[in-house]
Amino acid sequence: MIERPVLLYYALALLAGAAYPLAFAPYEVWPVAIASSVILLVCLNRTTLLNTFGILLFFGIGKYSIGASWTYDGLITLGDIAPSLATGLVSVFVLFYSLFFAFILTAVKFWIGVTIPQFRRSQHLAIRSLPFCAGWLVFEQANYVTALDTSFPWLDIGYAFTDTWLAGFATLGGITLVSAGALVVAVGLLMIASMPRLSVVLVGLPWFAGLLALQQEWTVVNEDVNVALVQANVSIKEKYSEDGLGLAWSTHVDLSRSAVEADLVIWPEGALPIAEHQAREYIQSLAKYLDTTILTGVYIRDDDRGSQKAYNGAVSVEPVGDTSQFLKFKRVPFGEYTPLEWLFEPIQSGMNIPNSNIKAGPARQSPLELDCCKVGMSICYEIAFPYLIGRRVHNTEFLVAISEDGWFGNSMGPAQHMQIARMRAIETQRYVVRVTSSGLTGIVDPKGKLVAVLPVNEPGVLTSTIEKRTGSTPFMFIAGIVEGIFDGFYLLGLMLTAACVALVARARQNRATSQV
Repeated sequence: MIERPVLLYYALALLAGAAYPLAFAPYEVWPVAIASSVILLVCLNRTTLLNTFGILLFFGIGKYSIGASWTYDGLITLGDIAPSLATGLVSVFVLFYSLFFAFILTAVKFWIGVTIPQFRRSQHLAIRSLPFCAGWLVFEQANYVTALDTSFPWLDIGYAFTDTWLAGFATLGGITLVSAGALVVAVGLLMIASMPRLSVVLVGLPWFAGLLALQQEWTVVNEDVNVALVQANVSIKEKYSEDGLGLAWSTHVDLSRSAVEADLVIWPEGALPIAEHQAREYIQSLAKYLDTTILTGVYIRDDDRGSQKAYNGAVSVEPVGDTSQFLKFKRVPFGEYTPLEWLFEPIQSGMNIPNSNIKAGPARQSPLELDCCKVGMSICYEIAFPYLIGRRVHNTEFLVAISEDGWFGNSMGPAQHMQIARMRAIETQRYVVRVTSSGLTGIVDPKGKLVAVLPVNEPGVLTSTIEKRTGSTPFMFIAGIVEGIFDGFYLLGLMLTAACVALVARARQNRATSQV
């Protein structure tokens, strides 16, 4: 039975988790992220292992129920399923990631407590909180492993600080270092009463260090390029209706005609409801007519004989007819493929999702070399995987991120997606050109500032001149190493090793106690 004071901690953890998403776009009240983490760390003070897990679970339930509520809108909009079924699926989703969050933080806290007993025995709340902060960072890292179907790199605490000085750490160590800086500030606040001088240092130093890092230029500016971003505002249902092809094609063409001075015209993910081999001649004729390069998201047929699958990709078409392509690697579970088909196929078959049988492209692909520039590509939520993008932008001049955000509906999803893209711009010190079907379509500068954006749910063309940049940030170097080591499985190996060490240490401790 749970004691009444502990029940209060459970309730506080749930409320802190529910408030936590207010720190992110579209609200962007970043102090809430620090306040929520401080409340959580206080609730975890001197609790049993079981209550630790429970408190973390309740925090996760609050966090994902509110912060990822857009998954419900996606199921209703894209899957065309009953609200009751959508509610059930979202509940399972929230529970799974809350359990994952609780398990990782509890396991890391247990391991550190066994291997380094000083943390467990310390009289200082801040010091006892450090294992939980380490677990928080391990949890975020686990979600960056692209080879796992469970990866969901969303609502990481560092994203709340995209518009603050802490974002400067992103060029050095990526979003993880920004998250670490935020957690250091939280730990510093816990020291106000016991160690006020050290508290001032821990609270203040990350901000000034981040500011200095933000001023450092790691990339070199080259010549400019004129781009035109086309937002057609044709919904998924309209696109796949009887007259959808004509509507999608005519809307994109009419909008593109206004981009007469653009070196590159960009259409969003899956702009047309047909495959690339069916649309090739039409796009080539348009590129020749406009005398510019067109880069569009399109489904690309799998050349394997008898295959019923296709790739979600992007194709560039030059005025002279030359083409190049990119194939999406990180697919959306349940949206583009079914993980654990033996378990989830009955549910997936009940959803009316277009193009839900997508094949994964190669993990490593060359940049798109266009007449005007070298482009790094990201499709949909690939942008949320920092190491994947950090490696992919090597030898490129800017990043193009195309997405079909219409399935988010009028939720907070598009704003969160854009905030993630802004962090990728800071990490790589490159412009990010983000093109979606219905918004948010915009241009992000190398400092993460949204310099131009189209209105949501309105057709339009955004034309702008951006800088082409070369060179690498320290984070890009780190990303190349991390992605090169078994595609992230190094992390799982470390976790298994840590678990084994903890179990052995606990067994030895129990044996020594029994002998006494």
